[in-house]
Amino acid sequence: MKTSFCIVTAGLWLIFVFAPLAAQTQLTNIPTFYITTNDGIDPWSRTIYQSGRIIVKSSDPTEALDMVTEIRGRGNSTWSASKKPYRIKLDKKYNLLNNKAKAKSWVLLANDFDKTLIRNAVAFKISELLEFEFSPSARFVDLVLNGTYRGNYMVTDQMEVNKNRVPVSEQDSGVVSLPEITGGYLIEVDGFAGSPDWWYRTNKGMPITIHSPDEEVINLTQYNYIKKFTQLFETALFASNFSDPINGFHQYVDEKSLVDWYIACELTGNPDSFWSTYMYKYNSVDKFYFGPLWDFDIAFNNDSRLGDATYKLMRNDAHNPKTWITQIWKADWFKRAVNARWTELVDRGILNSIQTYIDETVALINASQKRNEDKWHKAGNYASEISTLKSYITARVHFLTASFGTDVPPEPPEPSKPFVPEDYYYMLMNVHTNNVIEVADASLDLGVPVWMMNAKVADPESQRWVFVPINPSDVYGYAGYYQIINENSGMALAGKGKNNGLIQVKPGLKDYSQMWQVRPVLTGDIYGLVNFKTALVMANKSGSMALENPIIESDKHLESNDNQQWYLKAMEDITDLPGYPVMGDETGINELNGNIQLKLYPNPVSDRLFIRLNSPVQNASVKIYSIEGRCIYQNQFNTPEIEISIAEKGIKSGLYVLKIDAGNSNYVGKLQVK
Repeated sequence: MKTSFCIVTAGLWLIFVFAPLAAQTQLTNIPTFYITTNDGIDPWSRTIYQSGRIIVKSSDPTEALDMVTEIRGRGNSTWSASKKPYRIKLDKKYNLLNNKAKAKSWVLLANDFDKTLIRNAVAFKISELLEFEFSPSARFVDLVLNGTYRGNYMVTDQMEVNKNRVPVSEQDSGVVSLPEITGGYLIEVDGFAGSPDWWYRTNKGMPITIHSPDEEVINLTQYNYIKKFTQLFETALFASNFSDPINGFHQYVDEKSLVDWYIACELTGNPDSFWSTYMYKYNSVDKFYFGPLWDFDIAFNNDSRLGDATYKLMRNDAHNPKTWITQIWKADWFKRAVNARWTELVDRGILNSIQTYIDETVALINASQKRNEDKWHKAGNYASEISTLKSYITARVHFLTASFGTDVPPEPPEPSKPFVPEDYYYMLMNVHTNNVIEVADASLDLGVPVWMMNAKVADPESQRWVFVPINPSDVYGYAGYYQIINENSGMALAGKGKNNGLIQVKPGLKDYSQMWQVRPVLTGDIYGLVNFKTALVMANKSGSMALENPIIESDKHLESNDNQQWYLKAMEDITDLPGYPVMGDETGINELNGNIQLKLYPNPVSDRLFIRLNSPVQNASVKIYSIEGRCIYQNQFNTPEIEISIAEKGIKSGLYVLKIDAGNSNYVGKLQVK
């Protein structure tokens, strides 16, 4: 029984409407919201709150509630419907219906345009399956407003910055300096932008509404910051290098959320995907995160303006503005990422997860939707509406699998890998000519130039080079430099300054002109060779195809000039370093003259090297040479075994030559230090 009292005071009607507690029962198996306004008038404004009270009746006693609240209308086109959506603001922060967020503001969606009543809930379930940082809650209730049953409603989160909602930090009005001003922000590409005070357009005409900081807090400096950052993103999106996965617009977006957001747009077939797009930005993170998902009552093939959209892509057929998504889709990395993520989701069973959720939700709200239909006469055949929704989703998943798979571009060539020399001689082959660097006339003399020649099969030693790593301590801490030493002459390749021809010189760590950095260029394991002393690069002079053409140092244009690009072609294993006899077995037993046997181990070595002879030899000696021939360790021994502490002697990782003299016998072999 409802009782009303009307009191006339100073020409104003004050109406107090209440229902006795005994009459407020749970109407179906889902919770019932009883909301009354203090003046007994239904919410009439989308901006002005009316005070009232909310009572929640639920079979779960932890969901029961009796609290002062405020209520107003909400929505844009949905506000014009007979069954209207509302926003409530509780008297204090509360986990309404045990939802995750502890907040005052909550939304009651009427879903009047959706005969299934569950399209928004299904979209929010998809958000969970895609693992967005925040997915709005979806709880169904029966609503009684001012004593009148209003139908089935969905309770969900307000789009706002809050713990367990949009996960960025809130700013206050006093923030005007770095780094605090960098975030958080919650903005929306908003087709309805213009009514709030704080909104702007990008250079491409995209309308942006700022939701956080909210209009009571935001200052002009914060406004200008997020406006400028949005423009940075858009400018990068339309730059000539927009698709570059490092320097393009990718640097301003969180890839996972962008990919998941776009997949959600297409899977739901939401025609408003680009009319309303939420994005947020963390403090001190120069990226936009896409989401949360919101507003899907005309999604899932529920917009007559599009006709049957089962097999239509939203990036082509959704409502404008599609300016950003059209350009984003042109980026090959994005297409690949979308296809890879979609394949993962399909393999994980996203279709079955969605269909199961629909079945469970339909069973849950069955009694409530029947009462709602008795009230509003919308669905007609509810089971048929659900069947149509499920059929659409099944067809949509198969369609997107084919579409994404067809559109994905081939993988780009692998970028050139960092050069790590192995125990090989290398030919330095010019990319432009396919000729190789050779010491002129196979000379052994100092100062002789190098030139370009055809690669030789017979007697190729003057065209083969070994890369000897330089310790960073030898070049003031610069790592990644090498001496390039010719197999035939044992000489190092050295620069002579801009436009001058390279020559061979005696290897030496004091001569920085013979130190080269090997820099990966483009794809296909192509490299540039940069001189430490001059910072100039090795180049085939004038790009000439002629034989005996000089090799010079030139200004750096590594990516655009293939005269400066080189293939480093591994040839033979290093078995005979310059100036040394044939090497023996590095780890096995070596037969020396005079029935002397030698064993050394381990090799490669990182700590201690053991050298063992089968019998003592007077005044035996061991020497370790750097690969360019410099003796870095020597010792004599008269016992059958000697132990060398590699670490204590300061012998760094690299390739060395080990020489042992044992009476009339000697051994020369490679020593690898790890």
